[in-house]
Amino acid sequence: MADRWSIYAVQIDDTVDVIIGGITAQSLALGAEVVNDQSSGQVSPEVAYTAGQRPVANFTSYHVETMLTTLGQFGTSIDDTDGLCLYAQKHLHGGGRTTGSNHRKYSIVSGMIVPGTLSCNHQEVATMSANVIVTYDGSNDPVQIATSQALPSGALDDERFGLGRVTVESKTLNVQLSGVLKSLTIDFGVEASSEGGGGDVWDTHASIITASPKISFTATDLEWFTTDTTTIPIEGLALTHDNTVINLREYAQANSQVIGHGFTADGSSAHIDITSEGLMVIDDVMNGSQGSPAEISATIHPIYDGTNDPLVITTDQTIA
Repeated sequence: MADRWSIYAVQIDDTVDVIIGGITAQSLALGAEVVNDQSSGQVSPEVAYTAGQRPVANFTSYHVETMLTTLGQFGTSIDDTDGLCLYAQKHLHGGGRTTGSNHRKYSIVSGMIVPGTLSCNHQEVATMSANVIVTYDGSNDPVQIATSQALPSGALDDERFGLGRVTVESKTLNVQLSGVLKSLTIDFGVEASSEGGGGDVWDTHASIITASPKISFTATDLEWFTTDTTTIPIEGLALTHDNTVINLREYAQANSQVIGHGFTADGSSAHIDITSEGLMVIDDVMNGSQGSPAEISATIHPIYDGTNDPLVITTDQTIA
C-alpha cells in the first residue's frame, strides 16, 4: 500500500527551540551536480559521478511575527545537529493524519537561514518566506533523515496579520498611505552564498554578500503622485526612521485560534511596526485595464543611516 505525507511545522534550534507553524509551503532539494560526459568519440557517456552537491530548502508561513523575531532582516546561522528541522506528516489510510512516531524529520546541521519576502494584499493574510543555505560541518551529512519520528509539540497555528497603516513624512509633507492601499511586498534582498574548496562535494562556508531590501506598494489613489509637495514628487521622497512607519495589523484571536472578527484594536500591543530610512519613488504613475481601477505603484529603497539597520522591525506595538 502506498503511503502519503504532507507538510508540517519548521523547527529552528535556538536557546529555546522555535517552532514555526502556519506553514503554507515547504521544500527541500539536494542539488546534485552530476557529470556524465563523453570522450573518445562515444555517443553515450560511460561515466557518471557527483562533482558537487548544494542542498537548499525554503518555507513560507503565516507566522510573520515569529519569523521576523527569529530571522530579523539578515537571517540566522545553523550550527547544531538539529539546527533546522523540516517535518513530513504522514497521512492515515482511511482517515486524516497518523499520530505517534510515524512521521519523517529532515535535519539540516550547518548553514544559514535568510528571509525572502513578506507580502500581503488587501483583505488577505500576510505571508513570509525564508531560504536555507546548507553547508557541511565536517562530520555529519548536510541533510540528516530520520524516520518513525513524533511531530514537535507547540506547533500552533495562532498568528495572522494583514495590511495596516503606512505613513511617510518629510518636513511639511505628510502622506498617509492607507484606505486605498492594495498590496505590500518587502523583499529583504539578502544575497547569500556558500563556498567550498579542495574538491569537496559539499560547501563548508555560508555568508551574506549583500543585503539591499526594497518595499513595494500598489494603490488606487493616483494622487500619490502630483507636481507639488503634498504627496510624492517626481524626484522621489527622502524618508527617515523617525517619520516612516509600516504597520502590519494582527487579526483578532481567541483561545490561541484565529477566530476573531476583523483586527485586534489599534490600541492593543499586538501589531508590527517596520521603519526605514531611504528614498521612496513612484514606479508606475498609472497602470490600468478595462473594467478595473487604475493603480499606482511606489517603492522604498532603504539605506543604512550609520546607526540603524535599513529596516527596524518591532513587534507587540500599538497603532497610533
